Amino acid sequence: MSVQYDKEIFSNENLTLKANFSGIKGRITNTLDLKMSIYAYDKNTGAPIFSEVLCFDEIKSLYEHLNQISIIKDSTQTTSGKFMETTGKFLTH
Repeated sequence: MSVQYDKEIFSNENLTLKANFSGIKGRITNTLDLKMSIYAYDKNTGAPIFSEVLCFDEIKSLYEHLNQISIIKDSTQTTSGKFMETTGKFLTH
């Protein structure tokens, strides 16, 4: 596990949720080697709660999904009204 690429996402009195990038050597990686582990553990016992490893395509998909929310994409914005819900039905006049 690479400490410089380890990020605590959430923590409370019971658990910690982290993300960690791996497959980076000398600050260089490629789409085959880059992985992101998302894991949670019990703060009191250190016991793992869950762990999952994402490949490059899954990391990219998550990034693109988060990037659709303007207040995540641009931290200077505090509100967003650019949401559109679709139902799959066509409206006719």
